[in-house]
Amino acid sequence: MWGVLIRRQHDDGRQLDEWARTHAPSARNDAHPVTGHLPPLSTAEEMVQVLDALTHLAKTNASPVERAAVYDRKAALLEHIATEGGNPDAAEQVADARARAARLRHASA
Repeated sequence: MWGVLIRRQHDDGRQLDEWARTHAPSARNDAHPVTGHLPPLSTAEEMVQVLDALTHLAKTNASPVERAAVYDRKAALLEHIATEGGNPDAAEQVADARARAARLRHASA
């Protein structure tokens, strides 16, 4: 199952490219078989993907563990926004996202 793929960092793309070159013979001679030289996402672009992923996961009855992982990513992005952008509202939202992730993990235990 592929699930919902959220590109987290430029390094994640490089890791996917390396994995493909290692495991897929047809990709061995391609420097960027997965990412195709795509630029890294901005924080805002990634947040849109995270919010879309949460909507998708709610509609598909995804497991609490899957949803918790996406809420963790949302919290990390909000933390970046709070720190780098000086947005005090984002700091409050970080705590909410982390609390949701913890509740979901607890529900799945």
